[in-house]
Amino acid sequence: MIARTALILGLIAGLTVSPDMARPEDPRDPPPPRCEMGSCYDPLFTVQYPYTHSIVTSTNVRVRLPARYYDGAAAFIIGYGDIATMESWTAGTGYQPVRTESGRGVAALLVLRYFDADLAPYDEAITAFVVNTEDVTIPDTQGAMLTALLDPENRIWSRGLILSEDLPIVVGREYLFIPKEPDPKIMSIDVQRERVSFHFAEPDGTPIAGGNITLDPGTTAGPAGEAAFQAGLQRFALDVVGRGVNWRGRFVFRNIEHPEEVAPLTAVGRFVDPASIFVTGCCSGSSFWFDPETTFGADLAALQLEPRVIFAVAKGMRFVLDAEL
Repeated sequence: MIARTALILGLIAGLTVSPDMARPEDPRDPPPPRCEMGSCYDPLFTVQYPYTHSIVTSTNVRVRLPARYYDGAAAFIIGYGDIATMESWTAGTGYQPVRTESGRGVAALLVLRYFDADLAPYDEAITAFVVNTEDVTIPDTQGAMLTALLDPENRIWSRGLILSEDLPIVVGREYLFIPKEPDPKIMSIDVQRERVSFHFAEPDGTPIAGGNITLDPGTTAGPAGEAAFQAGLQRFALDVVGRGVNWRGRFVFRNIEHPEEVAPLTAVGRFVDPASIFVTGCCSGSSFWFDPETTFGADLAALQLEPRVIFAVAKGMRFVLDAEL
């Protein structure tokens, strides 16, 4: 009996786990931002849109929200797109593509480089097009297409998203239900006043898409002048001035957990370097390609984007991001 009891006690002792071993690992914080030029202390972050909540990802990283982006660059390559494809992607959601008078949709390829952000520096590319819950038709002009993306009555439908880093992918998929491809890509984005260049590839090096787009500052007056006369731009101005910012983007997409539902995403911010902002016609002397055998390339092929105008910012894009703001 004594021997049996000793054996049982020995087994129990062998299975006992110390309190330190039993306690789950505390969530990790992402690397701190660089906060160059005092960007972290901008009233956009400290007063207007402070942190309100946090989440812990499946990778055990604690992320505070709304997410902060302290500095970035972007190019919105906007033009005609295939209306039938857009209608098939929005079917049953209550949204429909905004169309031009010629019967085409307003499509865009968004390329973004975040130099400093809560979720770490990373690159992102999005296939998108403009939608509304009503039947909306706009003129076939560069200015009208640009304004369609800015008009607060419209939404930007995000179809496919690729990113270069894990954490923003995880946050986007788990918390915001954004249809981001799960694997980080090899990405290079460069936004300059004279050109926008980008190259995307799968982790194994398979090319996805790329472009080298020449920007012509001499064509700025046309699109900008046309946009100034659009009612949508007036609505945009009233919307952002009332918020103390100078831009707000409102995105929608199919919820990856429940594809029959549409989920929202809002970005609100400021361009802190006006000299870095430019609008030009597009795209004489430029190259743009994609591989339709890749998921992202297939979306570009189906969208049939014909670039007409570019809105770009080379640096100083500062904003916050959450589902609703």
